[in-house]
Amino acid sequence: MTIRSRLSLFDERAESITHDRAADYGDPKVSFDRIALMWSAITGADISAQQVAHMMICLKLSRLQHTPNHIDTLVDVVGYARCAVMCGPEYEERSDGQPF
Repeated sequence: MTIRSRLSLFDERAESITHDRAADYGDPKVSFDRIALMWSAITGADISAQQVAHMMICLKLSRLQHTPNHIDTLVDVVGYARCAVMCGPEYEERSDGQPF
């Protein structure tokens, strides 16, 4: 598979990930809040929804050590990064209107 076709496949899957996952699992913020409550209960530590997304990225990065070219895992990293943004605090803007 050429680089161009791999990128096209990646872009196609990354573009659809939010819609597909939301249909299967519901709103990411609600889901990650629920996971955070469960993980907090298990660990005894306060875990936020955004930290759940960060930890899921870590899980995917660990899996990439075994299969570094697994496109679905790479797409999942993008999806979890997007969820981290959705689950995190509102971004403040600098005086020039750009986010920090």
